[in-house]
Amino acid sequence: MIVRRKSPEAEARQLSDDPHLWISVYLWVEKIAGSFDVNDPEAMHVPPARGVSIDARTGEMVVATNRGLQPAKVGDWVLLDQIEGFSVITRASFEAEYEAASGASVGLGGPLPGGTDFGVGVTREAR
Repeated sequence: MIVRRKSPEAEARQLSDDPHLWISVYLWVEKIAGSFDVNDPEAMHVPPARGVSIDARTGEMVVATNRGLQPAKVGDWVLLDQIEGFSVITRASFEAEYEAASGASVGLGGPLPGGTDFGVGVTREAR
């Protein structure tokens, strides 16, 4: 029997080099999953299961996912779905595997000052 994985919709936000959009992605993850200090070696003996941090050495956002801590760089997408929680994927993987969900608008980042939401609802393309 050949089967296809059911494809949950996910909310996705892309990290931009625009500081307002970058911060909005950080705040979106923090609001949902909390934060942690990746720069505190004592606290990192047991990596957190949820949350977001900023690596002081690299300036990169670090997202706790079910696959461990994942750095997120400008151009990467941070996704939130009901099955896997948060994940970080590259722009190339995002463009190959995801498409805008019906009725979703495509854009960068998250809520900007004034409340404009530039997230995007996406679904994984069937393989």
